Amino acid sequence: MHIEFGKSLTAPFGGGEKLLLRTEGWKLSDGAEMGFRKDEDGRGYVQEIKLPWALITDGKKFAPGERFRCGIELLWGEADWPLHRYADNLAEGSADREFFWTAHNAWGPVIIEGKGNLSLPKPEYLKALEPEAAAGPVEIPYEIAVDARVTLAIDDASGKRVRNLIPALPRSKGKNVERWDGLDDNGIPVPPGKYSFKILYHQGIRANWIMSFNSPGNPTWSTPDGKGAFYGDHTAAHAAAAGGNYVALACPMGEAGKHLIGCDLDGNRLWGLANRTAFDGGHVSLATDGKILWVANEGKDSLIYRVEIATGKYSPWNKTGKDADGREYAVLDLKISDQPGFRGQKGVVPNVRAIAVRDGRLAVCLFRENKLTNSLPKKKVL
Repeated sequence: MHIEFGKSLTAPFGGGEKLLLRTEGWKLSDGAEMGFRKDEDGRGYVQEIKLPWALITDGKKFAPGERFRCGIELLWGEADWPLHRYADNLAEGSADREFFWTAHNAWGPVIIEGKGNLSLPKPEYLKALEPEAAAGPVEIPYEIAVDARVTLAIDDASGKRVRNLIPALPRSKGKNVERWDGLDDNGIPVPPGKYSFKILYHQGIRANWIMSFNSPGNPTWSTPDGKGAFYGDHTAAHAAAAGGNYVALACPMGEAGKHLIGCDLDGNRLWGLANRTAFDGGHVSLATDGKILWVANEGKDSLIYRVEIATGKYSPWNKTGKDADGREYAVLDLKISDQPGFRGQKGVVPNVRAIAVRDGRLAVCLFRENKLTNSLPKKKVL
């Protein structure tokens, strides 16, 4: 586990970092612990983390009743910029969740309690959304077949509406009783006479998404299986490649949207991938043999990586490197030029203009170097 205490974006909180290494079982160094439990259906997991106060405070010991501000943001996925993001514990009245890890003025309160198993009251903002039912001496009994939202209105003998008593309030299946105070909608007592009531009950109003602009996915929003939505949201599509039963489309840059997607021949998205480096995309080129997809994404550097075009699963090169600790790893991002990338400096035009693959050889067009080469990468790394 890598803990950072703030650098340029979070300077008010000091700085520095800690690397917590596994010592035994789920135990980590500095007293931390972290465990995982796989869901029974195999589609997810529960992760639990235990952090001593010493890792997240400057020595203060909190007592029951004390509070501090805290924001919780979970980001996860297989790329440098995550596939999923969840922000929680906003301060009341705040709507600022963008870059939540730095928006400390939007973080909500954490209150230290002396014991667990809390029975928490409903928040005031939720109470304010629930209209209060009218009170009064006149009982209006009725029965509904299911739990539902009920609207009840009162008419006089001529059928004229005198009171809209309750508006789509939740009521339970079976017998219910509302109360009327004898007033009309203007708060004026109605004259003596005969009155009737009408009720309407339903399961609530729900929105159905019909379409989204420039997103022909089915559906048009992101889904856990990766088939919803379409491609990037910051740049238009730059490249396409087709092979076998698949088509790949790419944008240089995507934030919420994916910069690279794979489709079937009917245009249905099968998978999507985020940029390998966040916000680093200036020019993109694609090539495929119908099984492997080569992606040349030139941003700060000129890099090429590979995925399986059918699934979007990363396919490392047949090449290894070593990290700062001397451990070997399979190379995924292969640097193919020492020239500055398209976003490396002002006024620089794209260098990697196009790529093509045939018979196990990859051809790369390097515009600024004025050459077309198939000598990269070397030693059968395709």
